Amino acid sequence: MNAQVYVAGRDANVALAVKDGSVLAAVAVEVLETKCKNGPATIVRVIEHPGIVTAATKIMEKLRLTGLVGIDFILDAEGVAHLIEVNARVTPTCRLALGSGRDPVTALRSLFPGGATPAAVP
Repeated sequence: MNAQVYVAGRDANVALAVKDGSVLAAVAVEVLETKCKNGPATIVRVIEHPGIVTAATKIMEKLRLTGLVGIDFILDAEGVAHLIEVNARVTPTCRLALGSGRDPVTALRSLFPGGATPAAVP
């Protein structure tokens, strides 16, 4: 069983590439449209949200995960991010390739021989 306080707002999430808890790349999005109520996103908008990236970085440091990870949030009326859940698996937005520090797949690929070297997330 899981219980959480209800927070009115908009869905958001961050897709991460991590190695031993260190974030290699992160892409945050706000969900604009879903397939059904509380369902998977069909339209997202890339956002810059330092609170989401900071929270994600701290969570990954504690969990020390390696791989592709998605973390879900709710953005309240003031834009404050509230943590919903951590998905220790590939999520659809992991494939977004938005350049250095914002391309989770390329960042994870860089861990293997012959892969590109990504810049760290600030």
